[in-house]
Amino acid sequence: MPFSFLRPGLGRVLLLAVILFLPGLGRMPITGADEARYASAAREMRQRGELGIPTYNGRLRLNKPIFFYWLLLLSYRFLGVSAFSARLPSAICGLLLVVLLEWAWRQKRGEQGPGAGTVAASMLGIFVLARLTLTDMSLMLFITATLLALWPLWERPEGRNFRWPSALLAGVAAAGAMLTKGPIGWLLPLLACILFTFWERRWSFWRRGELWLAVLIAVMLSVPWFLYLWQRVGPRPVLAFFGIKTCSVTLFRGVDIRDPSGTTFRCSGWPLYLGAAFYGANFSPCAGKPPWRAASPPPCWREC
Repeated sequence: MPFSFLRPGLGRVLLLAVILFLPGLGRMPITGADEARYASAAREMRQRGELGIPTYNGRLRLNKPIFFYWLLLLSYRFLGVSAFSARLPSAICGLLLVVLLEWAWRQKRGEQGPGAGTVAASMLGIFVLARLTLTDMSLMLFITATLLALWPLWERPEGRNFRWPSALLAGVAAAGAMLTKGPIGWLLPLLACILFTFWERRWSFWRRGELWLAVLIAVMLSVPWFLYLWQRVGPRPVLAFFGIKTCSVTLFRGVDIRDPSGTTFRCSGWPLYLGAAFYGANFSPCAGKPPWRAASPPPCWREC
């Protein structure tokens, strides 16, 4: 039966998400700087017939990988260039995320009561991001799909049956995350798996062949675009995606920060991050100290 996976509960959640995410999507013009850059870069790619490298005002725009631009190009192809078509990919990713979360919740908890998809659809952050031309919603969808595809391996780490669908889905979703926002698309699921492993002490999870097959699929699907970019514009933008230059400059040479009065300060890298971590611990709700009792910042500032 077509769409048999849309049980009554899932249908209601999908309807809720459609009501929240789609109406009035193109009523407001694109005015935000980030929205305008993504939408305009995809429009330039469409005008030039370019599918591999985005540009903005004729200059390379390589702050994010290519996948979100492909979604925009697909939307422009069928609906034309407009605010609605520029925001539609994020809205569709939001719909898919809500349905995916609700389906996973009902697989685990049953049909009773509202599930994770209902909660997600009602969250202000997801509501806003699903109505903007930004990469965040597509990244959220791919990371969630990666972790849910790996969940059967986590529940039964000692299983002998090779679950190749889990490996395939996890690999494709991880590649989508990588091509949407760079290495963070792999680092966040990896960090979640590492934390769960230490918390539950299920070391056998890392011995499952499906996990490494998923890694191989993700590499095979995502690396070709980075190699294409390397061949077209050279190694520097590719290395920038992986933070090699940014991290080395920030950590070892430091960063320049300008305050509202116009004075420029140079802060060496490692004290800046130590200070941020220290203040984060003092200001957090679990720190046990009110903000006014936090210690003074480390003396890393010096006026240029």
